Amino acid sequence: MQDVRKKTLKQTLLRNLVLLIILCTPMNSAIAIDFEEYPAAVELVSDLSSDTSLDLAWIEAIVRDAVYTESIIKAITRPAEKFPWHRYQPLFVTDDGATQGVNFWDRHERDLRRAEQVYGVDAAVIVAIIGVETRFGKITGRHRVIDSLVTLVLGYPRRKEFFQKELAEFIKLTEDEKLNPFDIRGSYAGAMGIPQFISSSYRRYAVDFNDNKQRNLLTETADAIGSVANYLNEHGWRSSGEIFANLAAKENQTIELDPTTGLKPDRRISDITGQATLVDFEGENLRPDDKIGIVKLETKPDQFEYRVAFPNFYVITKYNRSNLYAMAVAEFAQLISTKRSNN
Repeated sequence: MQDVRKKTLKQTLLRNLVLLIILCTPMNSAIAIDFEEYPAAVELVSDLSSDTSLDLAWIEAIVRDAVYTESIIKAITRPAEKFPWHRYQPLFVTDDGATQGVNFWDRHERDLRRAEQVYGVDAAVIVAIIGVETRFGKITGRHRVIDSLVTLVLGYPRRKEFFQKELAEFIKLTEDEKLNPFDIRGSYAGAMGIPQFISSSYRRYAVDFNDNKQRNLLTETADAIGSVANYLNEHGWRSSGEIFANLAAKENQTIELDPTTGLKPDRRISDITGQATLVDFEGENLRPDDKIGIVKLETKPDQFEYRVAFPNFYVITKYNRSNLYAMAVAEFAQLISTKRSNN
């Protein structure tokens, strides 16, 4: 009980110190949120205080310090996931990137091996996700997370509810982990750290993988590795499962399959056997009623190929709700694994 009181006192003192600094600093309406210009900010402060049970003045100080950034609104309306596959894939699946992935794997082999053992997730997939997200921790975002989230709540009404929830989670996260909410930087959408977790995922799935009594995804690679593995495991990763397989048309056949529109398997193997076969597939033995998805990729302008997506593919889409993202991670993992085996 005494330790809890000490922790609470330290958090309160830190919060009050930062609050004092903010209140004593002259406000510049061109920089900070102007409550007259953004009257919705007043309601936001009230809602956040209710949602988090934190001090109203502290919440107001956080929101007032945020910078409304128009470039964030522009960025979220034109994500790379809207590209066709032939433009999206080269952004992430490259030979140089795979070399960096091998180097990352070699440096962190012990943590990756343990993550495989504890969570059943392939090391190559963990490495690929961290590579796609932040170039193996090198590019973790330039926006202050508080600026991103407040901007999106006030300026992106289509997903206001989601980002307001994430803003509340972010404030609680900084309390949980004793972080300064004004120092943390991340993506335009508020994702942060080496694995680019959003605040709710950080609070729910981050793990202290190096046993130093803190879950630190901002600077500690071991925690990032364990947390990515835990996230995939919690969302149903199958340790012996494949991710995808290429399809080739049978002789005198043309593949005419409607792609899966959602983010979960909606077909069965028996649905494709009349038209196509799986190419170079060395995975599990498949039964006619096994659930799969169909992914259609534009490999060149107006040229397409089809692939079968297995349940693990859709687990990856829990990390980023995009078939292109999941396919890039899967291909990148293959490339990294192959390059490492050939070294």
